[in-house]
Amino acid sequence: MTTDPFDIARAEEMIRGYSARWYDEPLDYLAVEVEAEGPLVNPETGAASRTFALGGKLDGLVRDRRTDRVLVLERKTSGEDISDGSMYWRRLLLNAQISTYLTLARTLGHDPTGILYDVLGKPGIRPSSVPIVEDGAKVVLDANGARVRTKDGKKWRETTDASQGYVLQTRPETVDEFRERLRAVICEKPDELFRRGYPVRLEAEEREAAFDAWQTAAAIREGRNANRFPRNPDACIRYGSTCTFFGVCTGETSLEDPLRYRRVENVHEELAARATRLPLLTNSEIGTHRACARLHHYRYDLGYRALEDSDNQRFGSLVHAGLEAWTLAIAGGATELECVERAFAAMSAPPVRPATVASADVSTLTPPIIRSPVTL
Repeated sequence: MTTDPFDIARAEEMIRGYSARWYDEPLDYLAVEVEAEGPLVNPETGAASRTFALGGKLDGLVRDRRTDRVLVLERKTSGEDISDGSMYWRRLLLNAQISTYLTLARTLGHDPTGILYDVLGKPGIRPSSVPIVEDGAKVVLDANGARVRTKDGKKWRETTDASQGYVLQTRPETVDEFRERLRAVICEKPDELFRRGYPVRLEAEEREAAFDAWQTAAAIREGRNANRFPRNPDACIRYGSTCTFFGVCTGETSLEDPLRYRRVENVHEELAARATRLPLLTNSEIGTHRACARLHHYRYDLGYRALEDSDNQRFGSLVHAGLEAWTLAIAGGATELECVERAFAAMSAPPVRPATVASADVSTLTPPIIRSPVTL
């Protein structure tokens, strides 16, 4: 997670706005941050994979008291347009993660009928500069560094003039000033920044998503059998950030660089370590392989992670930690103020780095190669 004070202020105000928008909703929280796993099933034959199991962590399960429906809870942050009918919501029609979470929820003994999908929009404002004020007026200096008065000499000048070399003096905005601006923006348009949708999943769409997961699993296994992991240059820049392994692919650095990369014992860091027969296949892993097979190889076959996540990843993790604490608090019957305070405390806590292993110990992480082409 990030410790940048401006990021923390942004995350806190987003949590505060989310709480104001949704705290009073008539929801019963059945589970929060719950792990689930089940068979990866071939939708054509009904046979379970002998190579992978399906796994993941659900943000939550809720019961809507108005309809008595059980819903899978999913939350995201986004800087995109999240208005009704936007491409953000239209893409969810193709999002296999939703279908997978419905499947996983059923392995927990629930029968969800849909998804409660919350999106927290990131306000576009950034830390800025503010004018320096002295004697009740903004400070404007000439090219010699002297303060400038108006033509009549009665007042201090407060506007710039490049032709005469008059420059307005500024200072960096404080965190509190930034927070105040941010809060004003959130209060002005909460309905635009905190959107809730109920994506529908028909049986045919769940089946289509199951085919996507099955075929991706087959492609992962094929690559491991052949020891070939093709690169995808179109994925070198995603979500506004360059892939953290770009330098490895281009030969500028190596995975053994301890200043750039670490290795993990559990390649699914979001899940508890497990020792069952079949390795898990998660939505994150599926999405990574679809983006780039080489990236998947680095992350899930070899277990490497960048020492520093991208700004978007760090901020997303920060907000997620806050939302988890907020949800646990509301599920326990806490007041809204208590929910917000617990969220803030969770986001201010230092991040816990998952366990790492020595870079030379490759054998503990590289999955066994099974060369039978007959079954998945």
